[in-house]
Amino acid sequence: QPQLLSKVKKSGKYGYITQAGTFLIPAEFDELKLSNQDIISAKQKKKYGFFDQNGKNIIPVIFDEVRTVQDDQIAVKMNDKWGFYDKSGKVTLPVEFDDVREFASGFVAAKKDRAWKYYDKSGKIAIEGPFDDAANFHEGFARVKKDDKWGFIDLQGKLVVPYRYKDAADFSEGLAAVK
Repeated sequence: QPQLLSKVKKSGKYGYITQAGTFLIPAEFDELKLSNQDIISAKQKKKYGFFDQNGKNIIPVIFDEVRTVQDDQIAVKMNDKWGFYDKSGKVTLPVEFDDVREFASGFVAAKKDRAWKYYDKSGKIAIEGPFDDAANFHEGFARVKKDDKWGFIDLQGKLVVPYRYKDAADFSEGLAAVK
């Protein structure tokens, strides 16, 4: 059960204390933000990481950039490479990808060696591709690109709309705009 927390500022730095006034997260951070996923992002000397509500440092404060929590996953960037952690602090994808999208429907598109593939939350390749570009899943479909043409795959990786479009938008309300 998480402790009740209050953010405090001491000597220009932020921390979190319990109702009793003891520090759960020391006041040594330039920025602390409680997310809607009940975890706390921390910034210290232009590096980012995360704490849980009990003050445990679940993702080390060593990353150059972090993206918000999507599908219980957090994207992290270090030395121009991306990876993912889950909310408990377990590495989902190692920090070795050139680019990543957001987790959606349990999958994430990640780019390595100029090729996009889809990975699941266990870090295994779920949809091999490879694709020249790949988008998040929306309504069970994802835009994928090969040879300058867009098509759509389903959650099993089956090409359900062939590569024939110059441009395509994500599915919304059962439809996707294409050009």
